[in-house]
Amino acid sequence: MSLCRWHRWLAWPGGQRAAAGNAGRCGTVIDYRPFRQIVDSHVAEWLRPRFQETPQDHGDDVAAALRAAHRGLLAGLALPIGRRPALEMGYALAASLDHAVRLAEAVAAGTLDVEAGQAHLLTALSVAEAIDATERGVS
Repeated sequence: MSLCRWHRWLAWPGGQRAAAGNAGRCGTVIDYRPFRQIVDSHVAEWLRPRFQETPQDHGDDVAAALRAAHRGLLAGLALPIGRRPALEMGYALAASLDHAVRLAEAVAAGTLDVEAGQAHLLTALSVAEAIDATERGVS
């Protein structure tokens, strides 16, 4: 994975390297791993810790795990628990996670080109994680 020098800390240990040339501009992530390996990384580093969901909990179905995380997120947003800072960010996270779910379901159903759908799904997961990180104060 290649990241700009300011955001290399986001990569897992050992995965950091300086991006070459223009690829190192901020906001650019180049990940050459196979699709499932990238998804597994999202699951291990974000989905499981944040939502306690994994594809393995749902018959190895990525879409089902994302859907369960989305349902849990919406249920949590509906609870009137004290002061809820940045509730709008929670709904933005829910919207982006729902988008990832719909992409994963379309790829699984064969209604979306696999290669394009996987690329869009990875982008949607990255957006959801970025929104979640922003909500929790990581910049």
